[in-house]
Amino acid sequence: MNDQKFVREDVEVLGEEPLYSGFFKLLRVRLRHRLFNGGWSREFSRELFAKAQAASAVVYDPVLDQIGLVDQFRIGTVDSPYGPWTLESVAGMVEEGRVLRT
Repeated sequence: MNDQKFVREDVEVLGEEPLYSGFFKLLRVRLRHRLFNGGWSREFSRELFAKAQAASAVVYDPVLDQIGLVDQFRIGTVDSPYGPWTLESVAGMVEEGRVLRT
């Protein structure tokens, strides 16, 4: 078993190309990374779905001892055997310039 731990310095980003820019962004990232044998991989590319920070909250009612969820339509689950409505925690995107506090 290899106990080597990889860190950010073991990845070299060679370039980024915007493919789409709307509510979300899609980038093509060219990169290479260190290999287990100590060398470097060949250059390759991956698409990166870049999004802003998101936040989620757990809504709890201590009197009823229940949590609250939202039933929300999601296009990504349209072909799910359970249908395109999913139960989720209350969540949303953080506006640019806002700071999350815990």
